[in-house]
Amino acid sequence: MAVETLHFDFHGTAVTVTTNDAETARFVESDFSWFLVEEPRRAGPPSITVDLHFSEVPFDRIPEGKVAAYHTKDAVVYKEGSTAFYDSGEALVIYDFAARRAEVHSLSRDLLFERAYLMISSRVGDAMDRRGLHRIHAMGVAYRGRGVVCLMPSGGGKTTLTLSLMKDERFQLLSEEIPLVTRRGELLPFPIRMGVRPGESLSIPVEFLKPFERTHYGPKTLIDVRCFAGRIAGITEPGIVFAGKRIHSDRPAVVPISRMKAFMALYRCCVAGVGLPQMLEYILRFDLSDIFRNTPVILSRLVASIRLIGRSQTYELRLGRDREANARCVADFVASIFSGERRERK
Repeated sequence: MAVETLHFDFHGTAVTVTTNDAETARFVESDFSWFLVEEPRRAGPPSITVDLHFSEVPFDRIPEGKVAAYHTKDAVVYKEGSTAFYDSGEALVIYDFAARRAEVHSLSRDLLFERAYLMISSRVGDAMDRRGLHRIHAMGVAYRGRGVVCLMPSGGGKTTLTLSLMKDERFQLLSEEIPLVTRRGELLPFPIRMGVRPGESLSIPVEFLKPFERTHYGPKTLIDVRCFAGRIAGITEPGIVFAGKRIHSDRPAVVPISRMKAFMALYRCCVAGVGLPQMLEYILRFDLSDIFRNTPVILSRLVASIRLIGRSQTYELRLGRDREANARCVADFVASIFSGERRERK
């Protein structure tokens, strides 16, 4: 089979993906399309390499006689030196922490796609963390150069709110799920594929949609962010941080809250990393070195979160059952806040 190679640049973190399967290549390309580049960077830190094999699972690669180091919900994990082996029965993931190289083997394309996405997300997130670029589990858009971040739990409606807001030409996309924050509190775009439940009414051209069957959480329809070409934000100054909350009413509302209350929501979604698309076993080595390696990262996330909150206005966003009403509420409120700021400057 012919081997395809894809190169990505995630804000300075280079990733090279190779695969023997054209369908897998198109899937990975669609997941991370905004970061796709034609040539790898010639300088900088070593690349992360991910080799994806649509093939029989080579279980004989697992060291003979090794006792499992630990178990996860998805796999039995074995370790030898700097290499970890993740055996999930229908798929085998091998990651060499020292060489920054991953292999994924499976005859199930859905498993191959899922493991590839999680491996790339996990390793890129770890690499960016160590360079002071931190992910927030949130919805992020930009309005005339100012960032709007909505902190919501998984399943809280980030995708539907993002899609509704992107119908308004005044908004640009930072990320439907994981915008980045720097140690100065600035926001950076991290637009990756979006996912909605099958049957959702979408005004997205069909060429940007693909079905996907997840291992534990059921099917989704994935959206390639190339459908928003020309509407991805750049480096964005902080503006508003919303702490999202679901209500039973059809009428959404915005209520001022203290920076401390907003910070507690941000702490969970950024400093603690709850809800981020990753697998900790693809990041942690589960030994004492993790404490020393990750303490600076936690402190850096804390600094970035404090500065983002300190430079933002903070509100609770009470989201009702009417999605379009939610989007109108956010759009009108954001426009009124930033229009008011401009009038004050004049």
